[in-house]
Amino acid sequence: GWIEVAGLELVELPPETPARPASATASSSAPGREARIAFDGDAATSWRASKAGPAEWAVDLGALQELGGLVVDFGPAHATRYAVDFSEDGGSWRTAREVTAGNGGRDLLALPESEARAVRLRLLEGPGSGPFELREVEVKPLAFAATPNAFVAEAAREAPRGAFPRYLANEQSYWAVVGVDADPDEGLLSEDGALEAGAGLFSVEPFLLDGGRLVTWADATTRHALADGDLPIPSATWETKGLSLETTALAAGLPGSSALLARYRVGNRTASPRKVRLVLAIRPFQVNPPWQFLGTPGGVSEIRSLAFEGGRAVVNGKGRVVPLVAPAASGATPFDAGDVSDFLRSGSLPREARVSDPAGLASGAFAFDLD
Repeated sequence: GWIEVAGLELVELPPETPARPASATASSSAPGREARIAFDGDAATSWRASKAGPAEWAVDLGALQELGGLVVDFGPAHATRYAVDFSEDGGSWRTAREVTAGNGGRDLLALPESEARAVRLRLLEGPGSGPFELREVEVKPLAFAATPNAFVAEAAREAPRGAFPRYLANEQSYWAVVGVDADPDEGLLSEDGALEAGAGLFSVEPFLLDGGRLVTWADATTRHALADGDLPIPSATWETKGLSLETTALAAGLPGSSALLARYRVGNRTASPRKVRLVLAIRPFQVNPPWQFLGTPGGVSEIRSLAFEGGRAVVNGKGRVVPLVAPAASGATPFDAGDVSDFLRSGSLPREARVSDPAGLASGAFAFDLD
């Protein structure tokens, strides 16, 4: 092939600017809560608007810079809906990102391969009546969101161990192939019990809620086996604090139209009755780690839409996860509202039945209550 280019102009990049900007401004500021405080590197202090309602906060970086994203730390009065605007000249603005389901706390926003001299946050709506508050805004370099895997690894670094697959902490993750003989599409069962739905697709990952305790692969001792010692039916079994969870996977059907089946057995290893919730999370991650290439790159596998309908989950409009036992609850979340593991740490499930996520990082779960 060939490409034809007209009007090419080479522009020298400005020299690197200091880490702190020349100025930060806001539509209003409460006494002692000036705009600059949200860009001083200290999350213990915060900017706060002087009145309730929509507000704006902006920072001038001093010169045009390449950036990869933002980290926005909200105070108690956060925005559920806000926009991120960029300006290359400090005067004209364009909207680079809109957040519609913010949950407060710390928001990681991927804005790969962006350039801006100034960044503006337009805080539009929030769950409360108080003035908006920002603890800190960080402008991140290109490497922050150079790839989807790099971005999610940043999120995993801030989460407790076990909230994300182990390869996002740069730990090797082993797996077994699960498939019908001569079928070109096969699944993978990870050493931690996550099941990849097909080559390069999303995975179904187990968690346990034992009272107020979230149990993940990081909390368990895991052993592995094949059915009868040598059949291609692998299993991964967790053992942790009086509980066990055995995940077994197999494939059935004809080549080209087979299905993956998974069986989950939860065991009480104590003498007392226990109420346990088994959670099967649908997540935008392959079992195959990023550094292993099996025809497609490993790591993140985008979920742009997730819907729970008719007792099943529909992923990206076509992939279906069908429980053979009716779940007690189910729900989905876009990444802006938090990963499904964030909800599980608080003992809950996302409430939405259907979500779309332009970032491709939607997640959700089925829950099964066990006595």
